[in-house]
Amino acid sequence: MLRRVWNTGVVAVPRKRSLLGIGVLVLALTVAGCGGGGEEAHTLNGTLTAPGCGGGYEIEETAIEIRNESNTIIGNGSTGADQDSSSRCQVGFTVTDLPKADFYQIKIGTHGGPSYTLDELEANDWNLSLSLGD
Repeated sequence: MLRRVWNTGVVAVPRKRSLLGIGVLVLALTVAGCGGGGEEAHTLNGTLTAPGCGGGYEIEETAIEIRNESNTIIGNGSTGADQDSSSRCQVGFTVTDLPKADFYQIKIGTHGGPSYTLDELEANDWNLSLSLGD
């Protein structure tokens, strides 16, 4: 798992089939199976740990934004509730349907975060372990 620490300010088919109908269906399934010109989508999973859930960290159930190299938002999601029973705060997150990009800039709540290349994320199976304030 890739770990980074960042300190930041914070088809239904009819019964009676015609050859044309079957041909169209086969063509549609073939195109869909080959990607149909669409790009491969990725799912990013991770955890974020902070010294606490409040006091400026505010990482529980907050928005996540993923931007690409053109500073365009390409994905969003939200963090979950605190998963840590200690005084620290740890939240999980998942962002689905991320398109291929040269790099991925993460922002959680008001906290601007690290950037990752496509190769870095693929090498870590799209799993991240992030830490604030450590």
